Amino acid sequence: MQTSQPPQAILTSSKQQQQLPLTFLGDNLYVRYGIAGGLSAFSTHAIMVPLDVVKTRIQIEPTKYNKGMVSAFQTVLQQDGMKGLTLGFTATAFGYFIQGACKFGFFEVIKQGIMNRIGKERVMSGDLKYLQFPIYVSASALAEAIGTVMLSPWEAIRIKTVNQPEKYGSMNVWRGLATIAREEGVLNGYFRGLVPILLKQVPYTVTQLTVFSYATEYFYRGLLPHFGKSKNDLNTSQQLNVSLVCGVIAGLTSAIASHPADTLLSLVNKPGETRSVLEILKSIGFRGVWAGIVPRCIMVSTLSAAMFLVYDGTKVFLGLPTTGGK
Repeated sequence: MQTSQPPQAILTSSKQQQQLPLTFLGDNLYVRYGIAGGLSAFSTHAIMVPLDVVKTRIQIEPTKYNKGMVSAFQTVLQQDGMKGLTLGFTATAFGYFIQGACKFGFFEVIKQGIMNRIGKERVMSGDLKYLQFPIYVSASALAEAIGTVMLSPWEAIRIKTVNQPEKYGSMNVWRGLATIAREEGVLNGYFRGLVPILLKQVPYTVTQLTVFSYATEYFYRGLLPHFGKSKNDLNTSQQLNVSLVCGVIAGLTSAIASHPADTLLSLVNKPGETRSVLEILKSIGFRGVWAGIVPRCIMVSTLSAAMFLVYDGTKVFLGLPTTGGK
């Protein structure tokens, strides 16, 4: 029976680890996965804040922002100036660093934990290959559920800052969180949107990580061998280009899978909104849940490509191999 490399072997056998030990991080590679995931999610979501502001406004007030994305940008600029396009930046940065660390860290803990017990090569290309899909799905779903609980308070203050800039725009994020807790209570204020966040983030992450994992594995294990090459024949720059392209594919599919819940999340946090998720869904109908799909596809595909590029680039810096292959 074939067995997979233990985590420590992956870490110590990496060429990058020999060049840059970073011993202060210890020999637990999952800490490194978490750091890489946190930095990738933080940096890429922070960059996309202006587009996310416009997307949220379109979802909240579709009758006002109904002339396309460029017009929506202009309206936000006229109303709130450049500051309006950066609303919620701090909440986005904090929230997605924590969420990214949980998402990628626990995904690797769960995925590799299962594969190390039953044999990675048996799952990836052997008699247990049929388990590959359920392992990816279950690991990504559980990891995202943990990350989503941690993200929920930050997402609540981000959306309120975007939708109520006159109230929350001048507050720092800590004061904003305290205001929500005082006026609405912790559970209702921070976690009122938890169900739609889960409905948004879990399908998003399951699709994103599963598609990305399959795409990179197909390239390294399926496509390259047809040309008589392996992953080791590619330099780091070429491997990161693979991560970039696979990230675009993963981003487009995950955007479509999670968009209806993303729309509901924005509407649940709309000022004065007291209806339940089901009541909102009935009122906007099937067509309404797809409001803002074009800017979100643009945002998410760009975001996903950049995120996986930063993720794998940071992994290399921390002494880990890029995603995919042996």
